[in-house]
Amino acid sequence: MKILIIYPFPPPVHGFSMMGEIAKEGLSLHHKVTFIDTALNKKFNGNKLPPIWYPSRLMLIIKRLTADFKILFSSQFDIIYMGIGMGFRGIIRYLPYMLAARMRHIPYVLHIHDSTFRKTYEGCNLIQKKLLKNICHHASGIIVLGTSLRSMLSNIVKEDKIYVCENAIEDFLFAKPQQIITKKKQRILPYRLLFLSNLMRAKGFLELMDAFEQTTDTILDIAGAIEPDIEVQNRLRLFLSSFPNRVHYHGLVWGQKKQELFLQADIFILPSYNEGQSVSILEAYASGCAVITDEQVGGLKDIFQDGINGIGCQYGNALSIVKAINRCKQNLDYFTDTNYKQSIYYSSNNFTKRLEQIFTNIIGRTKKNIK
Repeated sequence: MKILIIYPFPPPVHGFSMMGEIAKEGLSLHHKVTFIDTALNKKFNGNKLPPIWYPSRLMLIIKRLTADFKILFSSQFDIIYMGIGMGFRGIIRYLPYMLAARMRHIPYVLHIHDSTFRKTYEGCNLIQKKLLKNICHHASGIIVLGTSLRSMLSNIVKEDKIYVCENAIEDFLFAKPQQIITKKKQRILPYRLLFLSNLMRAKGFLELMDAFEQTTDTILDIAGAIEPDIEVQNRLRLFLSSFPNRVHYHGLVWGQKKQELFLQADIFILPSYNEGQSVSILEAYASGCAVITDEQVGGLKDIFQDGINGIGCQYGNALSIVKAINRCKQNLDYFTDTNYKQSIYYSSNNFTKRLEQIFTNIIGRTKKNIK
């Protein structure tokens, strides 16, 4: 297949861009792949983008689209694969690529990487809703992260155009079988808890700090970017000074350091308020970590079961997190074995195979419709 991938690629590194990179690398092994990088924030300070009407951003968009359209109109592709952003604007920014694909009669598939599409749609005015419906109608297929998320497209997209493709884990994060054996044999008090995500309210970080203060026999490793929120920053500063021997902040981590934190951890905690399908939870599985999260949030029920992969908690409730930690401690070896076995399904190779199957199906259907 000749595939054009349109995605935000790293840097910056986050779950969305990582999936684009894994797809690009995996599909390139057996197919001719061309890619367009939509990550505009590489040209600006960190993740901060100026408003769209700023001359610097407008010029970058025009320059980028001009270069991208040369790719779109100079080569023939069997399919175009787009990872679309969050919110109305995050989706609409891909409209020029969709229109170009329609002009060239190339089937395109949209990959939604969050669980908020329905909320976005319901929050739109009548014109915006019609535009989103039109986008979905003309797409040859739409991919969601899990079976439970198919419903967010109900009455917007035909059922037979909705596909499921779960997220993937980077290959280097898979522990070796001997490392899992060692992890269980050498498990001693205090148990190590790990929070690896952005340090922000929406990820449940404030409640996690409240919960940790009520635990014993635990060490907490924290890794991720700090939200520019004064309360969060002040709480973190006080939290670290209150538990200098039990809490360690590692900043942004990747590569070997990220692998080390997962291997050292007994329990991975993500009491998030909103998740599509957390890549970090899958990464925790690959290192044999038990997991604490709220399976009722977003699409987490597709990858997490209370009592099977760890212990469920209620987001926004510190006491619920404390109880989950205490219950989780009682069955760590079981969770380690279960999660490590399940993680194989989320390998990059299996992720690529799922995409290939979806693309083959869509291309076949498109050819039948043309005939």
